[in-house]
Amino acid sequence: MKVFYDNLGQLVTSEDRKIFYKDVEVIDGKIPNLELGQEHFVTDECGREYPIIHRGIVHTDWFAKTYDATEERLGSYVENDQTTFNLYAPTATKVFVSYHNKKHLMLRKPNGVYTHKVAKNLHNVSYSYVVHVNGDIHVTTDVYSKASLPNGVASVVVDFKQLNLNVVPLKPRKGVILETQVRDFSMDPNVPFKNRGKFLGLLESYGNYGKRHIEDMGVSHIQLMPVNDFGSVDEMNPFLNYNWGYDPMQYMVLEGSYSSDITNPVQVIQDFANVVDGYHQSGIGVNLDVVFNHIYEVFPSSLNKTVPYFYFRYNEGYYLLNGTYCGNEIASERPMVRKMIVDTCKYYAETFNIDGFRFDLMGIMDIETLNSIQRALPNLHIYGEGWHMQSGLSDQMKASIPNSRKMPNVGHFNEQFRDVIGGRTDGSGLGFADTGLTPNIQMSVLGSNNIFQSPSQSINYVECHDNYALADRVAILNRDINVIDSINALVILSKGVPFMQIGQSFFRDKQRNNNSYNLPDKINHIDWSYVDRYRDHHEWVKFCIQFRKENPEYRIDFDHASIRFVGSHQTLSIHPTWVDVNQHEGE
Repeated sequence: MKVFYDNLGQLVTSEDRKIFYKDVEVIDGKIPNLELGQEHFVTDECGREYPIIHRGIVHTDWFAKTYDATEERLGSYVENDQTTFNLYAPTATKVFVSYHNKKHLMLRKPNGVYTHKVAKNLHNVSYSYVVHVNGDIHVTTDVYSKASLPNGVASVVVDFKQLNLNVVPLKPRKGVILETQVRDFSMDPNVPFKNRGKFLGLLESYGNYGKRHIEDMGVSHIQLMPVNDFGSVDEMNPFLNYNWGYDPMQYMVLEGSYSSDITNPVQVIQDFANVVDGYHQSGIGVNLDVVFNHIYEVFPSSLNKTVPYFYFRYNEGYYLLNGTYCGNEIASERPMVRKMIVDTCKYYAETFNIDGFRFDLMGIMDIETLNSIQRALPNLHIYGEGWHMQSGLSDQMKASIPNSRKMPNVGHFNEQFRDVIGGRTDGSGLGFADTGLTPNIQMSVLGSNNIFQSPSQSINYVECHDNYALADRVAILNRDINVIDSINALVILSKGVPFMQIGQSFFRDKQRNNNSYNLPDKINHIDWSYVDRYRDHHEWVKFCIQFRKENPEYRIDFDHASIRFVGSHQTLSIHPTWVDVNQHEGE
């Protein structure tokens, strides 16, 4: 028999037995309110004891108010050569922190935070928490861990004063965002990268390839696909499997397979800081793709082991909801879950001077969480996938495109723009190249004011890591490659925020695979020789980016077939199948 505590003064049993609680017979499950943090048992008529499992109670307003630790500094940290451990675990009856092969009992605070201090600097020392909760004992990493042993075996204390991060910040600015994946960048077997598949590979250049390509292209930001710890690649044998990284396990820990020395848990922090600083030195911002809508595996995760039933959404039968189609949904609307998300973004922004965040499946998250991040980090670019998805969150609370006016400083990937300019994601068409100028295309080019309050909310794109690459769609439809020039020009020059995937300018393909998230490197890696093979198309993209920089107030005109971008000295005429550039004296 299992006995659950779901609401104040109410027990629910999984079997129809008569149960007793503290010598009081419980018939309908109504009992005195339980004080969390203490062990509670019920007995049946045979005298058998069962631990009470705190389940629905952690979803109540009472729980949120009673165990409000939003002002606490959580995780492990070092100050004045003293190490502090703080863990939020209100339903736990006791917690130990284990380091140097010894367990230390932590002190419980009234707000449900367990704390332990030691008068030593434990930099680079591994630790785990032993959490006694719901009649079980869980050994787990720290939800707020900043480093860990390979594959998340244990957390590691970090004294950031002992690291040499020194990332030069960039002033906030807007421009063109270029998406890339860390591993893809340096896995071309025909280019002699020294740090293949690693963070440091992002800093290498070989002729026109690598980092120099990005510098030469003129984009303002790179957007890195997930760089925090993900669960589907063995960090000790990283090239056995491939994954994009949208399967997070530890949010504040950087992915160990990208480290130049996996045996040193803090090396990956230094490597990543070097990358951000290297791009900042070149005047290029770094945005991070973050995945706060789901986690890779719920039951072995620190979120589940520390406060069971709290961090995720459940239906009335307490089965995990699955609006993400990844097995679970993170309950961002709960104050302490929101705190974890906001604190994670602040950690990356304050430690590495990150310039922006792209939120995967942002429509699964709640509006207040996105606005809280924007308020906490007002100079950063906050944007994401605001798809309206079925989830356990009410429609009016979703950070989705239909609610974009409730998030005026948050950007959204514009699916209207994507479909009418570049064609549907299933590869069935090429948008503008097929239809010519339509009212929807006019509206999209002018900033999609039928959807957004401001063009700055519109992330204009036709290609990203998902679905077919533009090159694949052109090949599947057996179309002339030159149509990509018109499509790419509209991505860059339309009102809004231009977004491209690396290689979109030089016809990078995925060999006609529409979902390559776990396919081999030979499918996903950048073939840098395409930069030379399709040089003319790449130079056209560079030209459009430069036009946008030099003409911030350019005018957009339409005629019956083409779209004209009129700058101070040039006019770009974009037709479905060709482009034309005219010099003039200005208007």
